[in-house]
Amino acid sequence: MAKSISATSRPDGSYEMVSNAPILPHSEIFNTYGEKLTNAQLLVRYGFALDSNENDCITWDWGDLWTFAAAILDDEPRDTSESSGRPDDVMQLYSQAINLWPSESRAWDETGFVFNPETATNAIIKGGGRGGSPQRRSDQAADADAVVLCLNGDGRISHHLWLYCAVLGHQRVMCAIDGGVEEIVGQLREIAALLMQIEKEMALEGSSSDDSDRNYGAARQRGGEWRQLICYPPTPILEVASQTVRTVLCLCRSRSKRIGKGDLWNAFEIGEELDRVPPHMTRTRRAMVEALSEKSLLESVESMWSHMAQRLNCVTLEQTDQNFNKSQAVNREEEAGTRHLAGGDITR
Repeated sequence: MAKSISATSRPDGSYEMVSNAPILPHSEIFNTYGEKLTNAQLLVRYGFALDSNENDCITWDWGDLWTFAAAILDDEPRDTSESSGRPDDVMQLYSQAINLWPSESRAWDETGFVFNPETATNAIIKGGGRGGSPQRRSDQAADADAVVLCLNGDGRISHHLWLYCAVLGHQRVMCAIDGGVEEIVGQLREIAALLMQIEKEMALEGSSSDDSDRNYGAARQRGGEWRQLICYPPTPILEVASQTVRTVLCLCRSRSKRIGKGDLWNAFEIGEELDRVPPHMTRTRRAMVEALSEKSLLESVESMWSHMAQRLNCVTLEQTDQNFNKSQAVNREEEAGTRHLAGGDITR
């Protein structure tokens, strides 16, 4: 790797450089700015960005998650005696959950909402992307794998970030850890399976939305058939699933609010402001393009998870109606039995 020893370029635009390793005659020299840098990092450090950067993603670090948990929990009324109401306890529970559920193998490959990234073999929370910085987590989780907290360019959140939202969502509903982390992780696995099932149902119902009405109706019928095959879990699990989805939405929205200035709150307005920047202000325009890209990605992800939230609300209502109908049926049977016994007593 070559190393620059001059702070300014020569009149011909070249730089004087020195190598930190021997260079053989006629060999090709490769200079790198960093193998894992995002466009935001390249822009800040070196003043340029790539049109296509496979490392470009939105990241969070451990401090971001702690701050978010504190803000969420502070907004909710709770019993101060509950230890799970403090962000430190939630983060500790999260680190324990990571140890028990570090990855989901191929299960997430079938979903468009979550992905399972390759984990490194060091104890670093990855976070040097669009926001956040790498941090050691020796006091957070005991496993040797890295925690990947990011949203990739396809709009899918990492398994570890989803697990954080699921843990926080679980604590917002249950507000206790009496069952132990093993039981909680077991419930979160049920929630993951439920979300995958619902996503398949949504895909079946929307697969022919651009075709004829007959095909679209057939797709909705297939979705109904799929719904009949799903055995939805008890209502508390549905509540945790709904809270998990809402937590993902809140996390993305809180990140989105950090982008922009003044009235620049959505991607369209950032784009309009970008059009007013003179062409010669290259770095300013590039920075605004990065902000626009991140804002657009977050807005698209919010739209995806909002549809999931709506579907979960429908499922929860259906489950509630089913439980109510079952309860009414049981009550009618009990009343009928009581009347029968009363009639028998009168006969005797």
